[in-house]
Amino acid sequence: MRVGPEDVQVVNSIQLPELITLGGSDTSLNRSTAAERILDQTQSSWRIPGLGSRPGAGWWFFAIFLGLIVVWALSWSIVGRQLAWPRFHDDAFYYLRVAEQVSNGNGFSIDGLHSTNGFHPFWMTLLVVIFVVVPGGIVPAVVVIHLTLFAIVAGIGVATFRAVSPHVRWPAIVVMLSMLLFSRILTSLLDGMESAILALMVSLTILVIVKTRSFEKRGPTNADWLIGFLLALSFMARLDTAFLVASASGYLAVAALLDREESWSDTITMLVKKQVRILLPVVVVALPFFTWNLVEFGSLVPVSGAIKSSFPEPDFAIETVRAEWVHHAMIFPALAGLFFAFREPSRFGMFRAPLAMGVAMIVVHAAYTELFATWGIFVWYFAAYIPFGMIGAGISVEAIGGRLHRYAPEAIAAGAVAIFVASQAGSLSQLDGTFTEGGDNRSFVIAAEIAGEWAAENTPEDARFAMKDSGSFSFHSRRNVSNLDGVIMNMDYQETLCTGDLHDYLIENGVEYLVMHQTEHAAWGDYGNFALRVRCRLDDGQDSLVEVHEEDEVYRSLRYFDGPRETHLIIWRLQPR
Repeated sequence: MRVGPEDVQVVNSIQLPELITLGGSDTSLNRSTAAERILDQTQSSWRIPGLGSRPGAGWWFFAIFLGLIVVWALSWSIVGRQLAWPRFHDDAFYYLRVAEQVSNGNGFSIDGLHSTNGFHPFWMTLLVVIFVVVPGGIVPAVVVIHLTLFAIVAGIGVATFRAVSPHVRWPAIVVMLSMLLFSRILTSLLDGMESAILALMVSLTILVIVKTRSFEKRGPTNADWLIGFLLALSFMARLDTAFLVASASGYLAVAALLDREESWSDTITMLVKKQVRILLPVVVVALPFFTWNLVEFGSLVPVSGAIKSSFPEPDFAIETVRAEWVHHAMIFPALAGLFFAFREPSRFGMFRAPLAMGVAMIVVHAAYTELFATWGIFVWYFAAYIPFGMIGAGISVEAIGGRLHRYAPEAIAAGAVAIFVASQAGSLSQLDGTFTEGGDNRSFVIAAEIAGEWAAENTPEDARFAMKDSGSFSFHSRRNVSNLDGVIMNMDYQETLCTGDLHDYLIENGVEYLVMHQTEHAAWGDYGNFALRVRCRLDDGQDSLVEVHEEDEVYRSLRYFDGPRETHLIIWRLQPR
């Protein structure tokens, strides 16, 4: 016999004489004691130690987590670089190089010449601290931090979901963790960037809202300042999480006005006080960063956001849905969880506020991305979606499982694990860091790492380079590298680029070497002289051309695949025109 939390009312409806009979001759047995005894006997089939009671199931996630560490440690020890999770994206090395420059007293700069604000401040601040503490071991330190944050996010998700009951069915937990370990989600949280700390802050915000119920009608106010502070840290972790802050504020307003019992004046007064307690910490925490932006760069928006947005003119970058469909799909379990939160308020009502906020944030953020984001849209843009999808999936399995056949929850969990295993197998078979039989490097990030190591050994310490997608190369070369994309430079550079005079600008700034990947013209055979095009990202500007000559080539990588294209990474000595 299976008995769930929904059967507590049946137990509590038993009359006192029946309880006395159940308890034997002990006439002092009361209703709550009998109910607890019955539930203790009948619920044992679906508790996991620590999470419920199915033997070993509580350690399922932790075995996978340890497996990730083993895979990383083995790949590192065998070839001396990362071949599996955590798998840093090239942009992660922008953070590392700028943080290193700050720790060396060179300020927020990638090339040692120009200040930049092309980063999100929370993760950058943490990296600067890490560089000060462990200057020679930053990559292993970041790996450990990311794996730890990943485990904490999983634990917070389970803790939040168990607010429903300490004895939730184990399949719901397995489905939640399988979702977190899906390869595309896993990659986005272990990418060396701000995604993991963002997911942590969002998860903590959800947990506090659920546990304190401070967003419910006449809810306590003592947690408002904490929620505001967590929203502020989420915002600082990734600035487009402003949509989550707006969603929280909007939910409070709508809930207060739709469920009004007091006079209009009293309702508005209470709402304003609530909004101040939530939003004031966001303003206070964000103010120093935006003041610095305005004073130093003349704009509140960091350069990376400014040149990647067409706002207010729509650009309709629909390809981002196809590229990152896994993260966009988080809205479906979040919506399902929100549906059950309204349908079964006695069990899931505490999830109404966070899931409503999450669904609103996903819709608005995804719409903004599709309408106004113009280029360079990657998985880490959508990491804030993940905690809401996890919680919604857990609620859905718990709610549906009680209505279907007794083995339905187990079947759902088995399906989730099967998808997870297939996802991991597919991901491992296509690791960017694998090598072909000819020893050719199949990863741009690692090709740039190897080229950077060559530059560190074969060029003076004061040599200057310029490169698109320059994160991995700049970090591993320990050289000053101007970023030709401009995402980690500033608007002055972008305006110079858009005049068409980039070649002369680089020469005037002492750039001696040009590094390029995706070089179809020079990838094979003799190529003579040609001009590399660097795209302008501003309206009413023009692209720049940088001239290179075959005789000035000083380095060529092994062939590798940059996406579907086979190419080389090439370094030229840059000459005046």
